[in-house]
Amino acid sequence: MVLSQHHDHLDTIASRYHSYDQAGYEVVVTMGYSGVASLAYSWNQRITFPALASTNASLTIAPEVNSYINLKLFIPGMEEIGYEHLTSPFLNTYISKKEQKFPSQNPWQYESTQEAINLIKDLGGLAVVAHPNKPIKYYYDLEDFSHLEIYSANPAFKLDSGGIFEDKNVHFQKVWDFILANKSSKIWGIAVNDHIGPYRNKLKPQYPEIVDSGKTLVLLKEKTLIAYYKSFEAGSFFAVRDWGRQKNQYPKIQSIEVSDISIRIETNASNIVWKFCDQTLQRGEQLLLQELPQGLNYIRAEVNNDF
Repeated sequence: MVLSQHHDHLDTIASRYHSYDQAGYEVVVTMGYSGVASLAYSWNQRITFPALASTNASLTIAPEVNSYINLKLFIPGMEEIGYEHLTSPFLNTYISKKEQKFPSQNPWQYESTQEAINLIKDLGGLAVVAHPNKPIKYYYDLEDFSHLEIYSANPAFKLDSGGIFEDKNVHFQKVWDFILANKSSKIWGIAVNDHIGPYRNKLKPQYPEIVDSGKTLVLLKEKTLIAYYKSFEAGSFFAVRDWGRQKNQYPKIQSIEVSDISIRIETNASNIVWKFCDQTLQRGEQLLLQELPQGLNYIRAEVNNDF
């Protein structure tokens, strides 16, 4: 099992990679804003490492591999901001929004969120919906995205510091539950930091619970990009909201056992809640299948402790 970060803006800032290494992460996505040529802060090429470079506009950066203690894998991916924001792990080809100021017609340009999703998928990446703020129907109508952010440290920080006055993460969860129940039970939910990574500890010491609180734990048999891709694509991971002042004290899962009569989670957690949407169905380590209502297409387990 490896600790991973799928949405934070590391760009080419070496100190941010080192902060993630020191925080115990083994996998990070090399990310910046991308795909809108008219915006000064948007990259017009991919940020990637030499082994992952593509022939289409890539900026290769040296990972200083020997200087890291924990970091092992660097996933190519950017935040595509042409329309509704998407992240694009495993895409190593630059794509961009078509703009009137830049009228060239290229096969790697898109004119809608759906076209961006299609491009990411066709070019070998995975399309992840970032911070789904829009009404639920907007995401219900999109096709072929595989993952969706269900917790982000960014809106949690804005809520706690008074920047916003509603909990956006509650809406993210509702979007995910609605899509699982009504569209596909194979849309995977991830947790991310998005600008509130461990390098913010010195800048925001009054928010120790929120800094570095969005994490993804991926189950791996071997630490390779191919194995990681397969596990992440298949949903073999846990989304974690780590609100401990001391990090990485969240529940540990020893095993998940599935039989014809039950699903059992072995864990050191103090509380397990089995849910369908907002409805609590059962509590405890064992979910008894015969006691479930008819017609459910998924079950979500929330595993909690004091952190």
